[in-house]
Amino acid sequence: MKYFLQKTVWFLWVLGVAVSLTGYAQACSTPALTGAHNAMVPAKSPNSALFDSAVLHYVNKVRCSKGLPPLTSASGLVDVAEVHSKWMAKSQQLNHKSRVSGMNTFKKRLKASGVGSRAGSENIGVTHRYQLETAGVFLTRDLSACRFEAKGRTISAHSYKSLANHIVNMWMASSGHRKNILARKSKLTGASLAFDGKSPNCGRYFITQNFAG
Repeated sequence: MKYFLQKTVWFLWVLGVAVSLTGYAQACSTPALTGAHNAMVPAKSPNSALFDSAVLHYVNKVRCSKGLPPLTSASGLVDVAEVHSKWMAKSQQLNHKSRVSGMNTFKKRLKASGVGSRAGSENIGVTHRYQLETAGVFLTRDLSACRFEAKGRTISAHSYKSLANHIVNMWMASSGHRKNILARKSKLTGASLAFDGKSPNCGRYFITQNFAG
C-alpha cells in the first residue's frame, strides 16, 4: 500500500480596528462546554451556533485569565461571519476583502451585523478538517478514505471543541490576532465557519470571528 509522508503548514491573516485599552478589568466566568461540542464537525452544513459557542468558551477563558470581562455572542456578528467564511471557502481565499455585495469589507460587514457598533476587529483563519496541524509530520494511509496517521495513531477529524480550541490557540500565538481577542473595549463577538471540500487532504475549514465594542 502506498502512503505519503507529509508535514502541514498554515497561514493566518488579521485585520483590526484600533481600540483603546483603557478601562478596568473584572472577573469573568466561562460556562463549561457540553457533550454536543464533542461531535465531529460535518463537512456539509456545520452547526454555526455550536461552533460559535465553543469559540466563545475558549476566547472568554483566555480573557478571564488576563482579568478581562467576558464577551457575549451576537447573532448578527455570527451571521456576517458565516457569510464571509462561505465566501472564503468557495473562493479558496483567506482574505478580509470579498466580492459579496454590501459586505465586501469588514467595515461593511460590521454595519450589516446590526449591532450598532462603529469599531471592531476581525480574525480569520484556515485549518484542515482533520487534526493534521497538531500532528505535525503524518502519514497518508488512504486518501480516498481520509485515513491519516501520526506516530502510529489514527488522526481524527475535528470536533467542535477541538476545532475551536485549535483556532483560538493559533490566534493567540499571533500578536495581531491576540490583540483583537484581548481588546478591553470589545463586548460582543460572533464566529462561524465554512468547509472547502476541494482542498488537499480531505478539505479545510475557513473560519471568521468578529468583535465589536
